[in-house]
Formats: sequence, C-alpha cells, structure tokens
Amino acid sequence: MINVKNLISRIILYSILVVAVIYFYPAIMRFNWSDYKYRQKEDGFDFYTDLSQEQFKVARTLCLEFKRKFEKCYFPIKNKKRLKIYLFSGDKGYEKFCKKAKCEGTEFGFYAPGEKLLVVNTASGWGTLLHEIRHYFLSTTKVKYPDWFEEGFAAFFEKFIGKVDEKKNEVFWLSFGYFNPWRFSEVMVVRGSSKLLLSDLFNQKKCIQSIARNFILFTHHKGLLPGLLQELRKGTDSRGAVETIFKKDLPTIEQEWNNWIDESVKTRDCKLLVASQLFTSLELQNWCQQNNLIWSEEKGIFVCLPGL
Repeated sequence: MINVKNLISRIILYSILVVAVIYFYPAIMRFNWSDYKYRQKEDGFDFYTDLSQEQFKVARTLCLEFKRKFEKCYFPIKNKKRLKIYLFSGDKGYEKFCKKAKCEGTEFGFYAPGEKLLVVNTASGWGTLLHEIRHYFLSTTKVKYPDWFEEGFAAFFEKFIGKVDEKKNEVFWLSFGYFNPWRFSEVMVVRGSSKLLLSDLFNQKKCIQSIARNFILFTHHKGLLPGLLQELRKGTDSRGAVETIFKKDLPTIEQEWNNWIDESVKTRDCKLLVASQLFTSLELQNWCQQNNLIWSEEKGIFVCLPGL
C-alpha cells in the first residue's frame, strides 16, 4: 500500500532539488573555466591558465614571490579557502569568459571576493595581476578599509622591478615603490594650479585611483606605509590614522605631500618605469647603467642619479 504522506514528502523534496539545480547550476557554472591548459595548486593559490608552460611559471612564481614579499613587509595571509586564479593569455579567451561571467567592462582583470576568484588578462601586463591579488590580501583581514586606501594601496603594486633566473621563467626577487608615469600625469592634470587636499581624498565615495596611489607612494617614500596599514586595521579613521603615523596635523601633511609632488615632477624617476620589468641579474645591471640608476636602501627601489 502506498504511503501517501511519504510520497508527497518525496515529491516536495525532489521539486526543491530540481528548483535548486535549475537556479544554482547556472550561477555556479558562470565562473567555471574548462578550456585551461594547466592547473597547479601552491601556497594557498589554485592556478588555471592557457599560458605556455614557460609563461605560466613566470606568472606563478611572480604571485608566490609577491605573497612572500607582502607578508614580510605587512602581515601574514591567513585564509582556509584557496584563491582561484584564472590567467588568460590574451583578449579572446578573457573576453569570452567575461561575457559568460557577465563581467564585461573589466578590460584588464577583476577580483570576485564572493567566489574567491581572481581573473586576469595577462596581455595587459603583470601589474594588473598584483593589483588584484592585493585586493584579495586585504580581504583576508575582514576589515573595511576606506576606498582611497583600498584602491590606492592596490594600485601601488602595479609598477615593479623584479629579477628572474637565467632562463627567464622563475621570479625570485621584487621591488616596489616606483612612480606610474600615466597615473602621475593624471595627478598633475587633476591637481592643476591648486593643491591636493587629503580631506577631499578621504571623503570621496569613489576615489580617483591615481591620486590615492600618489599619496600611498608618498607615504611609502617616507617609510610610513606599514604603519598606516596597521592603524587602519585597528579601525582608526582616515584622518586619525594619517595624523598618527606622520605625527603632524593634516594641513601640514597636505603641504608636504604637495611639495613632494612639485619636487618629483622635476626628476626622471616619475617617467622611468612605463611598464613593470623582469630582468636577469645581468640585464638589470646593464639597464641600471644605461639609465644612470642606483639602488636606494632607504626607499628600497632603484632611483635616477640626480643632475643627469
């Protein structure tokens, strides 16, 4: 004899399952990428890519070295769930995926925090990759950072100089703290004949990334960036955090920042690094000689010799 009550319960259960599959399956598949060539799990990252093996090794070791460097300078990354990283070799595959994922309009790459997924078109250069990974790093702290810091600190890592082995397929050293020429040009255009105000930067709901990056770079060159991050992690507001680490009031800091911009525009440093560079040790030595560069222990970067 059929138990009507059990039958109805099963029908309801199966109906729920069918609806769940119909509703959730497209959402799950939206971010699925099946055309990758290589996959590798390492140090909290789950890499997928259609790059060549050689280029994949460069990208993978760049991410790992960046994480090592970031943890040494700022804080350890602790997250139980791996970060998926999709590395596309060019526009065609990247744009096809973005259309499927309904993420059109993100020309270079994006980080989807809810999916723990980072997607990058490597044809745009390696700077986007590190910019987006930095978004992931800060998300692991569960702190809500102000927009100017969130974006400015990510953009800070877009320009770098790194070393690779003699075969040019393994990154083992990185330095950050360089001007981004096009972003610096944007700062000068926005600034015009007036001065930049930190109160404007702090109060913008959507910051101008180039200005935010410029202030982050200024803070870094003063040796105060780790301290600024730690203050914001405590929950200190923007003004309080900046005044605490500089040990000065906001108008004084603003004036020093604007003076620094005025001095920087006179140097070759603000135009030096059009694109991030990965060199062998010999190539780096030759490049420094050709461009009259020296290593600054204070800033942790290569700088142009003055007066040349």
